[in-house]
Amino acid sequence: MGLSTLYQLLFPLSRNKGVSFFLILLSAILIVGQTLLTDGDPFVLWGNWLLSGACALALWFVLGRFHLGGVSEGKSLGIAWPLMSVTQNFAYLYFAPDYPAYKGMLQVAALMLIVSLALSIWQDERATVRCLAVGLLIGLSSALFPHTVLWLLMGPVIVYHTRSVSSRNIFSILTGTVLGLWIMYCYLYVLYGQEEADALPLQFAEIFNLSGYATIFQTFQVWQWLYLALMALLVIAYSISAAVLGTGHSVRASDSIMLLCNLSIAVVIFMCLDPNHTALYICQLSLFLGIQLSVHQANLHSSANEWWTILIILGGIVLSVLPLLPIWM
Repeated sequence: MGLSTLYQLLFPLSRNKGVSFFLILLSAILIVGQTLLTDGDPFVLWGNWLLSGACALALWFVLGRFHLGGVSEGKSLGIAWPLMSVTQNFAYLYFAPDYPAYKGMLQVAALMLIVSLALSIWQDERATVRCLAVGLLIGLSSALFPHTVLWLLMGPVIVYHTRSVSSRNIFSILTGTVLGLWIMYCYLYVLYGQEEADALPLQFAEIFNLSGYATIFQTFQVWQWLYLALMALLVIAYSISAAVLGTGHSVRASDSIMLLCNLSIAVVIFMCLDPNHTALYICQLSLFLGIQLSVHQANLHSSANEWWTILIILGGIVLSVLPLLPIWM
């Protein structure tokens, strides 16, 4: 066995490009099986796969653009793409979301854009346009899912970790949120009438209503709780790990990674406050887990970390295959 082959076995993600391609291909093959063996809409299944690829590409750009990795480029395509695809389709098929699939896709895409914009305002106390865009995305998204307005609480966290604290930036985020809601109000008023438009602000009165827990305890099965718990625990564990290990090879990279850790944990907290949209938060958790795994891969030269990352992705695929087997039907 040559030295090159040995390195490929020890470091399968960073030394063997074929592993990333195999994982992406495996996630696509899984969709073929889900299309044939379930009642899922193939357009939604493949739409989630394409969205995952777009987010993985965006993450790849973010890791390189903001220098969040020092050892490798993070292999986000081979990590985030299959992980997000498998998780989003699992949530769609087995967590019975009560919202149109395209809204969930828009929410994930908006969240990826918010992360990218947040990381771009480093030490810029006059990042008015970008902060306005962050607020606009929060406002537009909260019109679809009211609990998204809670992301406003992360505004101070964003400007703190990016060292861009200023009243101008914070005010821009608030203004953008109001603008986004106003755009949605006008849209609803023109297309659906005043009654539908007036219902928009009223939906925010329900954001602290936790009555959905009763439905979850009655309908969720053990394997659903298992999948949800694993996702949440992995996000928390990797966020704490990134903070404790001090990943990042510059002040900016370290602060940016700390911001990502706080945003990741915030998703878990927001999920606990909105039990009616568990499927939506599982998709968001997959995005942040993909980010955390990619950050670890980009900063840690560890064989154990690479194999553990692969096992996490393969574990998600296995959990998605189990419901397709006749014994579970």
